[in-house]
This record gives sequence, structure tokens and C-alpha cells, in this order.
Amino acid sequence: MAEKMSELKFYCPLTFSFDSRDGVHSYEVDPASYTRYARTINEAIRESLSDDDDEYEHGLNAYTSSEHLAKKLYSIFPGVEKRDDDLYGVFTIKYYGELDESELADLTKELICHAADGWGEGFGQHPVTLGKEKIYISFWNSDDGYFLKPESEVFPEQDINFNIGGI
Repeated sequence: MAEKMSELKFYCPLTFSFDSRDGVHSYEVDPASYTRYARTINEAIRESLSDDDDEYEHGLNAYTSSEHLAKKLYSIFPGVEKRDDDLYGVFTIKYYGELDESELADLTKELICHAADGWGEGFGQHPVTLGKEKIYISFWNSDDGYFLKPESEVFPEQDINFNIGGI
């Protein structure tokens, strides 16, 4: 009997920057200013992945260093997503069965490697044209505020309080 496939998303802040006209200075800009370009950015991300059949179907999982984890994962695809009027980096993971705490910790390390080096480093070195601007987009930064966490930790469900008036 085949194991059920599940989906999990990990989110991270993005860094957007552009080069000045003199080509010497780089300026950061607020990713929230570019939410309307999410589709364009996702198209550029998809194009940044290799045409190799394995990578096309399995995304960054083709480069997962843990053999055990690679067998449980079906795919890892980077992208961007608009949440709360801001733009976040997102890694969408499809996997078989369940992931225990140790596997989630290993997965987080793998995703950070993909964001900081490898795919993320390469993607961040090529500008994406958004409107009339060429913007560099990074899924990694060394700021204290950086995180790469599961969706449930970044966007916890908010409690809904219903106030029922007197009847």
C-alpha cells in the first residue's frame, strides 16, 4: 500500500535590492512594494530550475544531501507568496508518510542550504525584471531577523472570539 503524500510549506523573509545607476552601490527595497509581481517572480524562479527531468519533477529535492530524507521527500519547490500584504519566500515540500522532529530539523537545514547557497545563491545573482526595474531577490540574509520556519510557526491560526449579544 502506497504511503499518503502530504504537503508542508516553509517561509522566510526576502531581501530585494537593485544596483544604482553607477553600478557601485546596491540599495535594498521593501518586498511588500512588489506583491503585484508575485506571478512574474514565480515564473523567474521556475525558469531558474534546470531543464533536467529529475529537477523539473522534484525541484530542489534532486540536491538533498540526506539519503534518508531524500527518500521521504517527493519534491521541494521554491517560490514567493503574498501573505498579510507582504511577500515571503516559500519552499513547498511534498513528502511521503510523516516527518518526525529529527527529520524536520534536517529538512530545515537542507532548506537553509538551498536558500543561502546552491540554488538561492545563483538565483539571487541574476536580476528579475519587475516593471521597469531589475531587482535582485534573495531568500537568505544574515540579519538577526532571518527565519526559515514551517507555515504553522510563521502564520499561526488566530483565535476567533464570537461575541453573541443578548437575545
